[in-house]
Amino acid sequence: MRGRDAFLAHVREAMALFERTVHLGTDLVVEVDGDRATARGAQLSTHVLADGSDGLFVSAGHVDNELVRTADGWRIAASALRVVWTRGTPPRLPDGFAPALTV
Repeated sequence: MRGRDAFLAHVREAMALFERTVHLGTDLVVEVDGDRATARGAQLSTHVLADGSDGLFVSAGHVDNELVRTADGWRIAASALRVVWTRGTPPRLPDGFAPALTV
């Protein structure tokens, strides 16, 4: 698998670590420079672990997006979540699971 399909499979595997989640985000600050733009916003995420413990893992940080204007409109060229702080015990990642993946 490559590209988008591999990315989506990675997201599914990561989300299976949680019984429930809620993600709250601020409005984005967008800066446009011709056919390119950046968009930044803050995010607070609460996760109930799927390991049967009912444990909570909370993280907060900001999301940085790089946008590009195409013939079909604006598209996300890159996106990164930068975690600034956490509380609680994070889930145990499966062997060989890489927490960061790009499309």
